[in-house]
This record gives sequence, structure tokens and C-alpha cells, in this order.
Amino acid sequence: MNSSSFNLANFLVSMVAGWFVLAFLHSGVVSLFTGAWSALMPRFKDIAFFRDGRAAAIDVAIVLVFFVGGNIAWHLARVR
Repeated sequence: MNSSSFNLANFLVSMVAGWFVLAFLHSGVVSLFTGAWSALMPRFKDIAFFRDGRAAAIDVAIVLVFFVGGNIAWHLARVR
């Protein structure tokens, strides 16, 4: 694996974009199961801006799982 340097600005932009995509997907799944499609955008805003603490905590846990798993995979690929 080629060596690459860490770019903080790229990381932050990717994290913010990923957070909004994850919040939208989460609100879409909830709307799919509840059938309340009119609440899709308000639910998305509540999750994305941490107004719905429980849903935001679920998304933070998902991000942490992928972050830890991604770092482990990156380290294993780099060692080889």
C-alpha cells in the first residue's frame, strides 16, 4: 500500500458530509418503517443537528464502529 499523508481539512469535510448522509439514511429508514414520509426532512434535521439525542447517539455509534473497523483494516493492509 502506498504511503499517504493525513489531510485534516479533507478528513473534516468528509466527516461532515458523511454525517449528513448517514442522518438522511437513518431518517429514511425510520420513515420507511413508520410510513411517516412527511416527517422525513424534520427527522433528518433533528438527527443531523443533534436535536434528537437518541437517534444521534445511534449514528455516532455507527460512525465509531466504522472508524475503528476502518482503522484496523488500514493498519492490516499497511503492515502487509
